[in-house]
Formats: sequence, C-alpha cells, structure tokens
Amino acid sequence: MNSEQKISAARRFKLWVIDLIAYRLPPCQVITEQLSRARLGKLTLKERILVRLHLTVCDWCTNYKKQIGIIDKTLEKLPKELGDETKVKFSLPDDAKKRILSNLKDTDSN
Repeated sequence: MNSEQKISAARRFKLWVIDLIAYRLPPCQVITEQLSRARLGKLTLKERILVRLHLTVCDWCTNYKKQIGIIDKTLEKLPKELGDETKVKFSLPDDAKKRILSNLKDTDSN
C-alpha cells in the first residue's frame, strides 16, 4: 500500500467516524433551540456535550452560534449607545382600559 492509499484510507475512516457521530446526534433544529437556551445557561451536562459534538460536525449550526453571539453583543451595546431613548413609553387608550376592566369583571362574576 503506497502513501496515497494510506491517506485515502485514513481520510475515508475519518469521514466514516464523522458520519457515525453525526447520525447519532440530535438534529439541527434541536441544537439551535439548545444554543438559544444555552445563552441563558439552562442546559444540562448531557445537552452541553451533545451540542459541542454536533458543532464539531455541523458548519450550519456553528454559523448559527456565531450569528446569535454577534446579535447578543450588538444588543448589549445598544442601550449604552442610545441611553434613555431605548425605553418605550406605552399607554393604552382609555376605551381599551375600560374594555379590559369590563372583561375582567365579567370573568370574575362567572
């Protein structure tokens, strides 16, 4: 067996192992949900391990993780740059308040 065949066999084995790992890992939809939850620190040890393994074989989820990281960093900077302007002042019209109160009273009496 020459060196080209050895490299080819080693590469085939590596791809086979990656395929085997990827086949047994959760799908991308589950991983993206877990990546979003991970930002809040709500993953179990098993979930963290599966996410890391998945990220080693999936470029799409790796890119998604980078993108949500960029969004988080941008949102962290936003209030500092805008100051008090980011606070939204919202008030319901009086007729809407009356309708809500009326509906609440109706549900309490039932």
